[in-house]
Amino acid sequence: MQIKGKLLGQVFLILTCIVIFISFSLADYHYASHTGSNEYPYTSWETAADSIQNAINAASPGDTVYVGAGDYDEVLTMIDTLALIGMGWDSTYIHTDSAHTDLLTCQYNDLIENIHFAHDNFICIYSRTYRSNTIGNCKFTSGDAGILSAWGVIVVENCIFDGCQDGINDALGGSDVYVHNCLFANILNQAIVVESRSSVVTDCIFRDFPNAASYGIYEYASTSNIVMHNLFYNMAGRGCQYCDEDFYFTNNVFYNFHVWNNSATAMEQISAGIDVSNNAFVKCDIAFFPLNIDTLEIKNVNLWQNRVDIFYYSDPPPIDTVGLVRADPMFYDAEAHDFHLQAFSPLIDSGNPEILDEDGTRSDIGVFGGPGGTSYEYLDLPPRTPDSLAYRFTGDTLVIFWKINTEADFYRYIVNRDTIPDFIPWVGNIIAEPETSYFLDINWEPERTYYYRIAASDNQGNLSPYSEELSVRTTAIFGIPISDIIATSIERSYPNPFNQSITIGFTVANLGPIPVEITIEIFDILGQKIKTLNKERYYPGRYLTRWDGTDDYGSEAASGVYFVRMQHWGSQLLAKPRKIVLVK
Repeated sequence: MQIKGKLLGQVFLILTCIVIFISFSLADYHYASHTGSNEYPYTSWETAADSIQNAINAASPGDTVYVGAGDYDEVLTMIDTLALIGMGWDSTYIHTDSAHTDLLTCQYNDLIENIHFAHDNFICIYSRTYRSNTIGNCKFTSGDAGILSAWGVIVVENCIFDGCQDGINDALGGSDVYVHNCLFANILNQAIVVESRSSVVTDCIFRDFPNAASYGIYEYASTSNIVMHNLFYNMAGRGCQYCDEDFYFTNNVFYNFHVWNNSATAMEQISAGIDVSNNAFVKCDIAFFPLNIDTLEIKNVNLWQNRVDIFYYSDPPPIDTVGLVRADPMFYDAEAHDFHLQAFSPLIDSGNPEILDEDGTRSDIGVFGGPGGTSYEYLDLPPRTPDSLAYRFTGDTLVIFWKINTEADFYRYIVNRDTIPDFIPWVGNIIAEPETSYFLDINWEPERTYYYRIAASDNQGNLSPYSEELSVRTTAIFGIPISDIIATSIERSYPNPFNQSITIGFTVANLGPIPVEITIEIFDILGQKIKTLNKERYYPGRYLTRWDGTDDYGSEAASGVYFVRMQHWGSQLLAKPRKIVLVK
């Protein structure tokens, strides 16, 4: 009986394959092109229909319609089990501006590939109620939604949604939404709206959303079994909102969420019970904005350089924060949107220990970790190039400082100095190797110009490129120790007379509340204010400021005599005005 059962099963499988083969063998191909002869039933490029809809009307379920390159101004309705395939989204362009009309309406089990859809006023593709359809390698630009689905199954792969009001919208409810390897850019409202029984979104990019009202993932109503992982966000607005139980949001990177009012939020109004492990939140206005819940679990996530990590309207609930990594994630190149991890990144093997990477090790935090991620070599890259170099004088000491490196394997800096501009750093002009992001230079002479360049080194000996050059002009006023400063005053200005710009030295005495509010202004010979150079607070010491010969409106001042006036906490009596001469 067992042998007989196996034989019957094999016979059934063979018959099924024969039926499928015959079905595909009987399937026809139809063509639409601007260069065909328009001969029914349009079964070759030579006889192609001049209208896509005519080619669809000539087809039967199981057929394929190929669409040639070109611009097609049509409104289309599919039939069941039809494949509509273009020459590529850069070649086949279907559009309409008909108001309140869907550009293309799917039926059941349709396949749509390699087409650019554009609709100025309404929906590009409408997947009808209780239908199952697949859309791949398409591009959508729409004044409304790219794809609208209702109570069915929609599979979307390798697509671009650019400039749409909504990307994929399931707000009519009930669809199973599967989205893979798609790009959502410049979305005005929501990239993906889910009100579904089951949704899976993987390996997608969300970037360049324009405003605070834009959303990445928007849960329209209570859902179940929502899985989203290996996603990258770089946008204004909100990453995902109204996420509740049975929502699995793991191994994603939220990077550079920012809007003008500092309210861009990576995960907003989230509920207890969702899984947000293995995510990295970097340079966001707000990482988490939870609902008023009893307990919030934030486990195995990276929080780095966010303005606010967790924001509450009221008293915060108890927070479980096991495995938080508050450190530089050490991405390959975040500004270029490359979020692979460098060797020695603190996110390697720091994810949820119950989640494994593709290679079987403990999951990495970030977009390439977890079972949906990829295995790759962790490159040992040099540290970030030092930037934002600046200087100040404190007594006889020249302080050079810059933005600190935060890599886990950072070791020290290499400081090079020369008296020649555009110099080449080498071992002969190295003057210091500090571990901190500043250097105190006491070996200088007045009335000289010095040039500095700095590189960063890591524990493995990798050296970053050298920084841009910092130029420092010293003056004689800094030969006096701070302890000898007894008055707030304007010191020597250099050069005077001047043609393009003048450097003004001033001292701040230890008088009144510290730091001192100092205002430095330029007046003409008639006593009219020309320019406010500084209105800041300073600690006692000696400083430099600069006037470029322009007024407060950016216009160039005329040649003539001017006066530099300085106020110490609003008092002009502490510092005598100094005359300067502009010659053009």
